[in-house]
Amino acid sequence: MTNLDAPLSRLVRGKSLVSKLAHLGIGTVGDLLWYPPRRMYRWGELTRFDTLVPGTEVTLFAAVMSTQLGWTRRHDKAMFTVVLQDELGEASTLWGATRGRLTVRFFAKHPAALQFHASRLEKGTIGVFAGKLSGRVDGFGGSGEAFLAHPEYQVLQDYDPEVARELSLRPQPLYHATAGLPSWKIEGLITTILAGVEEIPEAIPEDLRARWGLPTAAEALQWLHHPPDEASHECALDYLRYREALTLGAALAKARQQARLRPAWASPAEVNGNGVISADSSPGGGSAGASGGGSGVMRCHSETAATSDKVDISGGGKTLVERFLAQLPFELTAGQLRAWQEISADMATEVPMNRLLQGEVGSGKTVIAALAAITAVQNGCQAAFMAPTEVLAHQHFETLKKLLGNLGCSPSGLDGTKPEGDVVGLRLLVGSTPAKEKSALQTALQTGEPLIVVGTHALLSKSVKFSKLGLAVVDEQHRFGVEQRVALLAAGQRAPHFLAMTATPIPRTVAMTVFGDLDVSVLAEIPRGRGEVKTFLVSEDNVAWVARAWRRAAEEILDGGRVYVLCAQKAPHEPVPGDTAEKPDTAPLAKPTTTVPLEEEFGGASGNVPTLAPGRVLHNVEDTFRRLQALPFFADTTITWVHSGLDSGAKQRAIADFVSGVAPLLVSTTVIEVGMDVPEASMMIILDADRFGLSQLHQLRGRIGRGVRPGVCLAIAPLSLADTPARERLEAFASTRDGFALAEADLRIRHEGDVLGDTQAGRNSRLQVLSLVQDAKIIEAAKQAAEEIVAEDAQLANHPELARLVFGLGQGGENLRKS
Repeated sequence: MTNLDAPLSRLVRGKSLVSKLAHLGIGTVGDLLWYPPRRMYRWGELTRFDTLVPGTEVTLFAAVMSTQLGWTRRHDKAMFTVVLQDELGEASTLWGATRGRLTVRFFAKHPAALQFHASRLEKGTIGVFAGKLSGRVDGFGGSGEAFLAHPEYQVLQDYDPEVARELSLRPQPLYHATAGLPSWKIEGLITTILAGVEEIPEAIPEDLRARWGLPTAAEALQWLHHPPDEASHECALDYLRYREALTLGAALAKARQQARLRPAWASPAEVNGNGVISADSSPGGGSAGASGGGSGVMRCHSETAATSDKVDISGGGKTLVERFLAQLPFELTAGQLRAWQEISADMATEVPMNRLLQGEVGSGKTVIAALAAITAVQNGCQAAFMAPTEVLAHQHFETLKKLLGNLGCSPSGLDGTKPEGDVVGLRLLVGSTPAKEKSALQTALQTGEPLIVVGTHALLSKSVKFSKLGLAVVDEQHRFGVEQRVALLAAGQRAPHFLAMTATPIPRTVAMTVFGDLDVSVLAEIPRGRGEVKTFLVSEDNVAWVARAWRRAAEEILDGGRVYVLCAQKAPHEPVPGDTAEKPDTAPLAKPTTTVPLEEEFGGASGNVPTLAPGRVLHNVEDTFRRLQALPFFADTTITWVHSGLDSGAKQRAIADFVSGVAPLLVSTTVIEVGMDVPEASMMIILDADRFGLSQLHQLRGRIGRGVRPGVCLAIAPLSLADTPARERLEAFASTRDGFALAEADLRIRHEGDVLGDTQAGRNSRLQVLSLVQDAKIIEAAKQAAEEIVAEDAQLANHPELARLVFGLGQGGENLRKS
């Protein structure tokens, strides 16, 4: 039996062809055989030679009369010429001296590339040929000759007009192709290799196929590429949809199984609790917890917690969690309370928590993560809080320091010792942390000091060894690969409880696939007291509107607000594919003579919305910074800028100046996309807004309106034609602040397979035919079936083809194989 994991390089000649196939994600025999057509189409009814019309699509039943392999007249291309004779109609004199004949031509850079056709189309071959007739009919063999160039064709074994007619009306596959690898060549490879496969292994058990009315794998493959009719092809697609859903479900079930192999440190939220989790009243305002007796405090208890492991809380009998909740200056929302109940229940046991905390921008995820971290420290454990960038790590460190208040501390000296009276150690570990501080922190972690450490990938370095890691928090999980997550979870003697956070709204079906190995807690509410944010689309070509946008920013600053200006690029001459022309400076931004409401001024949320124009040069941070400095109404305003190209110190100074109000206008790239919490920030201007994804736009907008001030977001982009994905994205962005509604819109607008790219899923799990929007029932049913299969057959020993698919999911597959 042919090994479906066999690399195509063993079967396909030519490194170039193998490379082009790899570009399409086709590297093995299995990849090729299960590569679905982009769509199916029909050639059309057979056409007699004496009725041919140049410029039309034709389908011919013909015999090969002669062939010639050579070069074009200019000798710049190889050419394979085939003369066909009509086998359907009467003899014709349409082509002058040659009756009922037509020339077919194939071109390539070298004759060797045409050998495939030469070997199939020998003299006497009978077949069906389909394509567009080119040229004129004023003389065969002259400059006006009519011919078919690169037609599709099917060779017939016998002369049979009825078989030819049936073939001409049968659905034909059209595949996604690349330059130098047309659809017909992909079809030829599939046909050749499929013919040599003796047996197609089954991934879907027989009982599931019967339940869903699915064909066998062999039937599905045949009908996927060469179906007798549309119904058969759709049946094959149903098989492939369920196959993909079952593979994902089994992979996620295996991931859950693996996560439970090592015990975690049980960390109850209350040392002397009564064994329940409750919310007697909403904590906050500094009153609920201060009254004593546990009023307003979440409680949970685990009999596995040893008193000797606890830190000295010195708080009148109250736990750290109680004291933290009591000092919060705000009330937790109902969503935060629910999430904390779920997380504290998970952490109270030795079964490792594996949870995703999904919350709207500004919904208060960090407070819940802080509660979890304090719970770990309260139980004598360490908590690691990992952010994707150094800027974000600094932001989280400052936010946690504010939240901890009198409960927290950072090192007062290079030895990392804590000032007397402080309870929770809080440390920062990033690439720019001084060597002595790093060394002191590494010692503290290795000796088991209970503390919270915030950092970047530096937490994963070999020099960092956790003695008792009780909790690992990862912010924006989709930015980390699977190896980084596995490395963090492998730290320490036991598996840490794992909490991933994301402000990217995730539809239910995506949560079942991308994050299906995690339990999900959702924060859908925004804390009370937040300002309203309005969003407007502004045409870049409307100079008056753009001028008013900058003037509006100046007014916002004079009124005590802060303004973000977002650019798609960080510096001049940063390469953009397809953009070559120079962009002239924007005309002077004059002050409008009248002030009108924003709704009238910017044309409402559904104004004329743009996309990228050919030859356009994008705005960049450094040039935009200089141009804004030159505007008269920013003469008394300190402007700062930040992007990923700055060193860590410069980034922190720029952000600190913006946070403090020294520089109330910040020009930036998406480096501020997450983690920036500036209550005074009330306006955002996004330049070249069509270059940002919908989720990214939503994240950026979440940086404003975080205090009581109302906010305004202006998305500026050039004019465009209607009915483009960019226009659809921007109109959706302006129409709602509901991140979950935007996530659903994002799925509809872009190719759904991209949702499961390597970055988010941590493995090669690109969907080919499964729709996350339309196939929710299939996904849910297959997930349940997969969990049952893995529960009964942990190593998938009785399901070898499913095992091959699961363990072959890129980077994550090998880790699953070990469980």
